[in-house]
Amino acid sequence: MDPHDYSWILAVSFILSCLNAYALGANDVGNAFATAVAAKTLTLRQACAIALFTEFGGGVLLGASVADTIKGNIIDTSLFTSNPALLMLAMMCALCGSSFLVLAATLKGFPVSSTHAIIGAIIGTGIAAFGVDTVDWGWTGVGKIVASWFISPFLSGFISAAIFLISKYTVLVKPNSYARALKVIPVFFFLTFLIVTFFILYDGAPDLNLKNENPGMIVGIVFGVGIVAAVFAYFYLVQVIRLRVEIRPQRPLYQDLLYFYFGRPHLPAYVGDDAALPLCGNEPEHAEPHHDEAPQPLIPEVSRSNSYGSTTDEPLAHGSVGGVNEAKPPQVDAAQKSWFGKALAAASSGMDKDIVSAESEAQAHMMSQATKFETRTEETYSFLQVLSCVSMSFAHGSNDVGNAVGPISAVWYIWQNAAVAGTKTDVPVWHLAIGGACINLGLLTLGWRVMKTLGNKLTYQSPSRGFCTEIGAILTVLTASKLGLPVSTTHAITGSSAFVGLASSGSAKTVNWRLLGWCFLSWIVTVPIAALISGLLFAMIVNSPRV
Repeated sequence: MDPHDYSWILAVSFILSCLNAYALGANDVGNAFATAVAAKTLTLRQACAIALFTEFGGGVLLGASVADTIKGNIIDTSLFTSNPALLMLAMMCALCGSSFLVLAATLKGFPVSSTHAIIGAIIGTGIAAFGVDTVDWGWTGVGKIVASWFISPFLSGFISAAIFLISKYTVLVKPNSYARALKVIPVFFFLTFLIVTFFILYDGAPDLNLKNENPGMIVGIVFGVGIVAAVFAYFYLVQVIRLRVEIRPQRPLYQDLLYFYFGRPHLPAYVGDDAALPLCGNEPEHAEPHHDEAPQPLIPEVSRSNSYGSTTDEPLAHGSVGGVNEAKPPQVDAAQKSWFGKALAAASSGMDKDIVSAESEAQAHMMSQATKFETRTEETYSFLQVLSCVSMSFAHGSNDVGNAVGPISAVWYIWQNAAVAGTKTDVPVWHLAIGGACINLGLLTLGWRVMKTLGNKLTYQSPSRGFCTEIGAILTVLTASKLGLPVSTTHAITGSSAFVGLASSGSAKTVNWRLLGWCFLSWIVTVPIAALISGLLFAMIVNSPRV
């Protein structure tokens, strides 16, 4: 065959690949930041700004230079050896089925696995091309996908709930919870950096090829990074946290970060009993805002909640962790904008959405049933949550950007070499860069929809809950993947949110079970619907009349 006769397939595949990466960004990236935004640790704009660097950086700097041609080897690429152009067409149809399904789920706010979507789409093209026998229906194929619907959310949920309960009964419900929170900051920093460093080095950066190195060296590096992080937190970060939490009025954030240069205001030697302080988000509606104790966000905003759960229009002090109900920027008539301004406004339209406030009385009632914890303690946990969600996003970028561009890389290889690449395909850096850019665009415009579902719409979120949710999900995905258990990050974070919601209050009323059921249904239909779309499209093109 002359592969250049099929340049149209390459062109269409590139467009669909960008759409697939866009859909992945709109749906999957929100997993890492949904709880942080819902808990008022970060604003939606701040989360999007951070993700621009973590997702793109993780994908380009640590992403795989070799990706699976067909994710999971669920069908045999050798079947296409005699007709490579057929595999080009199959990948094009698979990208179409996957991208449109994930986009449709995103528009409805349902968190689905983009990896399962592309696998389902490839199953559809495989069946359309060679029949049902070409698909691996056993445990190593479709069986793993079905198992992941149950293993991922339940395993992650149990781990996250266990972490939260330990934190709850050792810190959160104690009378001096703020003082205890400051003491455990170095411990959590050690554990978080230990988990994330191991994840990035051993699994998230395949180009480093550390799997073949001495395990003792990896363990030494991981523990070394964890110890350095704990020392940093103990001697520096705890002081910054106290400056942000205890000193009112706050000064600009950079002055607190550089307190050794600008000077440190006097802090009491002992933090004291917090029992008399307002509970986080637990004030009655008629209560006056607690200006002195209100948690302040890490980056300046125009307005925010005065506590984790009630909203006021108090102006923000300079800098901090938290804050989400940002004021919308002044509206400018579209006719007065340049074409660049219109494009920029469209690209950033998703950053001005309110994903925190309750949309209905039922949601407000669900949030009111949740146990609230002391404000200063929650604000201390917000520093930990920034760390956990950034780490989760960077690790996601290092793993999933390569997966997003795997199919187009297969098409590119066939177009260049007129042969099937096999189970692995080289991924040029510029493929990763384009994929990362499209992922970021998807997050900026539509990412807020899934964030809203995984945030307060599913269960009440706060920094302590969000931190345990994210750490539990990361630990689950890392451990289970090493044990050969099928897991999905999307399913894991959803299960963790629900289980932590249950564990925080011990009441089933704190979880939106109807929404959780719809999410589970969306997981089940992901594979068959993607397979149906791609399979029908493939069959129509292959069997269409030719002149």
